[in-house]
Amino acid sequence: MPFNSYSPCCRNYNSKEGELIPSIYFISISIFIFIAGLIIFFTKKDLIFVFMSVEIMLNGINLFLLSLSPNLKSQILIIFIITVAAAEAAVGLAIILNLSRIKGDVEVDTIRILKG
Repeated sequence: MPFNSYSPCCRNYNSKEGELIPSIYFISISIFIFIAGLIIFFTKKDLIFVFMSVEIMLNGINLFLLSLSPNLKSQILIIFIITVAAAEAAVGLAIILNLSRIKGDVEVDTIRILKG
């Protein structure tokens, strides 16, 4: 059975000869990106690194979902998720900037100001 552009395992990404690129490449890259973000999340103590590692993991998940999405509606949903993540990143970085002005450092272990 030949692969077509609607097949979930291969997509035509306008390569030179028109051959299909298997989705396993995109899935592998997305898993690598997610694991890299997970490693950074558990090894770094700086709040900026922790926050950016969560964003990296979110991008890995988005790439994974994008490589498995068969239709345009799911791809539009992923673009919406990326837009919301950008707004969340702006708010999170603003909070981290204010914490660094108040406390002087942004290490996870020393920040207790957000406790209720």
